[in-house]
Amino acid sequence: MKMAACLGALVALALAGCSFPVDEGYFFKPPPVAQKVTDPSQMRIEGQEKITGPFADDNFLQGRSPILGGHLPAKIRHDFVTLGGARIAVSRVTSDKSDGTEPLILYCGGNAVDRIHSGLNFTDKVLPWGELVMFDYPGYGDSTGAPRMRFMTPMQKEMSGYIDGLAKGRALVFWGHSLGGLICPEIARASREVDAIVIETSAPSSLALANTRKPGVVSFVSLDLIEGLRDYDTPKALAGFTGPIFVLGAGKDAVIPVQQARDLANQLKAAGRKVEYREYAQASHSSAAMNATFAEDASAFFGSVRDDRR
Repeated sequence: MKMAACLGALVALALAGCSFPVDEGYFFKPPPVAQKVTDPSQMRIEGQEKITGPFADDNFLQGRSPILGGHLPAKIRHDFVTLGGARIAVSRVTSDKSDGTEPLILYCGGNAVDRIHSGLNFTDKVLPWGELVMFDYPGYGDSTGAPRMRFMTPMQKEMSGYIDGLAKGRALVFWGHSLGGLICPEIARASREVDAIVIETSAPSSLALANTRKPGVVSFVSLDLIEGLRDYDTPKALAGFTGPIFVLGAGKDAVIPVQQARDLANQLKAAGRKVEYREYAQASHSSAAMNATFAEDASAFFGSVRDDRR
């Protein structure tokens, strides 16, 4: 009887053209942090000694990125910056061999990661291509505020000016993974300095991403995203961007179906953007940029990046 009642309710909802309200909790899942630090001297990323300490060299890369060799040891600088009414934790990672001319790369992580727990992974992936700037979203890691659009929206706008100021005289690249593939383009929307964009295993929009997570039994229900969330639309955010865009897809992505990355690349191309799409058949959601084939593709992509201000 209960099953029949439930099915009847679902049918009634379908006939009524039901919509389901979606707020930030549908997307943002910050990992727990025992205690937020209050001074930059207390900040760290887990395992940072693997890139800064005595074992930070090519002899200790087993199980890590095959393209990290030659870029260690690294230097890490931590700081706080106030953006959008929140104290945002920022870490910069530079190869010890840096001459200060390599691209500055702003990294936007996924919905369930932060700088503290995943900073080593971010570094392994990004350091071969430039100086990494990673940060905790509001309410994540050591950042104050909350993972709500009242903090996210102003933070994104003010992050544009902050990162533009750091990048003077250098190429600036935005690299977004998963949900970060929607957030980085929003930051790029207001940036006057960004030269290139990497979007890794993401989706064209917040609505497209949300629809991939609907249970099959409610596939007929339309999602009503709250204001701010529904603004995440990468083709719209990059409508005025003229630089190169590198979109990565993963054939074994169990988090965001690879078709979403294909759709994103196709929509950007249809809008006249300069897009390169690469799909790695054996890669998972988090490993598309951690293989030798990607290294070859990325070498060509980053080799084409120029400090070309808009």
